[in-house]
Amino acid sequence: MTNCGAVSAQTAPPFLKQTRMRMRDKMYIASSRTADERDLAILRRAVSGDSYSEISRDHGKGVSFSRVLVARIRDADLRESGEAASVVLAVYPAPIPRKVRAAA
Repeated sequence: MTNCGAVSAQTAPPFLKQTRMRMRDKMYIASSRTADERDLAILRRAVSGDSYSEISRDHGKGVSFSRVLVARIRDADLRESGEAASVVLAVYPAPIPRKVRAAA
């Protein structure tokens, strides 16, 4: 049985390996960009007052997905921005109180 021109990772010439790596990197960047756009859309909706469960449902995710995502973005912003916490927190939706969260 012949190989039909298939090239394994071990026998591939360097230019082909580099091409595959570039394609893989582009696919990762594209998927990362798509995720970033989704995250920003979720954040915009949360800031505009939409409920977290509605946002999550619209994205086909579990009810807590958008709440957790916004909290992670907020926490990263607090760590990395270098601004006062009060300034950073002013632009994010207020966290849901525990009693309300438990009743929902």
